[in-house]
Amino acid sequence: MRINCGSGWGQNSKLMKRMKLPQNVHLFLLCGGQSRRMGRDKSSLLFQGTSFEQRTKRIALDAGVTDVCTVGGKGKDIVDCIPHRGPAAATIFAMNEAKENILNQAHALVLLPVDMPMLSAVLLHQLIGLSLSQQTSCYYNRDWFPLVIYKPVDYLEELNKLITDSPMPSMKALANVCHAQTVPLSSRLHLALLNVNTPHDFSQLQSLTQRGQTQIS
Repeated sequence: MRINCGSGWGQNSKLMKRMKLPQNVHLFLLCGGQSRRMGRDKSSLLFQGTSFEQRTKRIALDAGVTDVCTVGGKGKDIVDCIPHRGPAAATIFAMNEAKENILNQAHALVLLPVDMPMLSAVLLHQLIGLSLSQQTSCYYNRDWFPLVIYKPVDYLEELNKLITDSPMPSMKALANVCHAQTVPLSSRLHLALLNVNTPHDFSQLQSLTQRGQTQIS
């Protein structure tokens, strides 16, 4: 199923000023992974003088999210005790760790990897707003991330069953458990969902910067 967003989707940055998100929208910033293809920790990569982790945190806060929780290795807010199982497993682990102080109060939980520096706060804000207004989990049709889980505590039991059956579940499996719907995204905005996974990706990002493209909204 696809959600119809209307013709103005992703085009009007003034929506950021008109629309406020409730306080209980939380975001997991996924900083784990072995970064084998990159050859170094992606969280610490510098883009325009700011680390990927700092930049994606700022994107989330600018989008109206008031609580950002980093998930990953040593030094993060939630330390994944069984790392290298993929983002879905890290998410489920973090959801269990944060059940009492975050999940039980959250209307929505946003999953955002640290390696999406081109994402604009506008696109993230609109996706969260759509999840809240439609009362459904959703993601852009270009990628599994960012993914907004509506009423995440409702899915925790089934997600725990998923990881019991498959210790390294896919993001597709996680999204299916949460009944996530796809949101169409214009082809001109696809660069906003660029994942920087390899040195070649990082070179592409730097090339876009030289051409004056730092965020797509």
